[in-house]
Amino acid sequence: MSNLIERAKAILLSPKPTWETIKGETTTVGEVYTGFLVPLAAIPAVAVLIRHVLLVGFHYLGRALVGAVLSYALTLLGVFIAGKVIDALAPSFGATKNNLNAFRVAAYSWTPALIAGILGIVPFLAPLGLLASLYGIYLLYLGVLILMACPPEKAVVYTIVCVVVMFVLFAITGAIVAGVTVGLGASSHYGNSGGSKVAERIIETGLAKQGVKAHVDTAGGKVTVETKDGSATYAAGGNVKIPNDFPKDVFVYSGAKVLTSMSTPQGTHLTLQTKDSADKVISAMKREMTAAGWKEESSMTQTGVSMLSYKKSERTAAVVVMTADNQTTIQLTISSE
Repeated sequence: MSNLIERAKAILLSPKPTWETIKGETTTVGEVYTGFLVPLAAIPAVAVLIRHVLLVGFHYLGRALVGAVLSYALTLLGVFIAGKVIDALAPSFGATKNNLNAFRVAAYSWTPALIAGILGIVPFLAPLGLLASLYGIYLLYLGVLILMACPPEKAVVYTIVCVVVMFVLFAITGAIVAGVTVGLGASSHYGNSGGSKVAERIIETGLAKQGVKAHVDTAGGKVTVETKDGSATYAAGGNVKIPNDFPKDVFVYSGAKVLTSMSTPQGTHLTLQTKDSADKVISAMKREMTAAGWKEESSMTQTGVSMLSYKKSERTAAVVVMTADNQTTIQLTISSE
């Protein structure tokens, strides 16, 4: 337990030297799970149970227990999947593929969010948990710089894409757990303008510490990060549309709803959702991308997640397909080399 506490303190208070230390370690995926993630991921799960008892007593405690266990298991799985995605996207941003390091980046950058899970006991403290999670974005940025050897000029965009993927994983986890624990507690609300402004300043300050001058604006359902190299815009909500500059030769699954979009100087990213099966989506993607002149570089399926990568001239396309709660989520990332 002492090692767990020391590592958590180190990654939170001295992230850069701690990432350097982690880079030189020989710990395996299993050891990171058992020595760090398994006990830490229990914090938000236990908080769910405590909140339930405080709000409604011991009524429906069995359902709340199921929800907590399910949330715990899906969190552990989500970290694993996030690591796979970080590794799969590495070549698109000039980083070095390394499955173990990618998993470490996912695991340790999740530290603030997991610890802040204790705040879920009191609903009105939930916005503080959001701010803690945003610090995880800074940790992720440092992680891809150091462990994935990402070029500094591409690290910001690489981080943003990884954050989008993690956001989708959290959303899927939340939807599944909500289906089990519906009606058990009050919802958390993060959408206040004051919290948004604080979040903007946190991201700007974190990037500034690494020499990246950025202006972050979260107004209008969009997040825009402006740097000397150009701007990156991320949009999410009910009225998201495919960006005008999205490549016409990239296949977008017919009828899929656009959940998020992102445009950067290096490329574009879409998150889509459909009720069709993952197999149907993957089959269509393989057929249409090949027909459009894209060459398939790799194809992998593991633990319910499929990843495809394509190349065409000086561009790469990364596709991530995953299914949960009878919905198939599609991640499309197009980048220039």
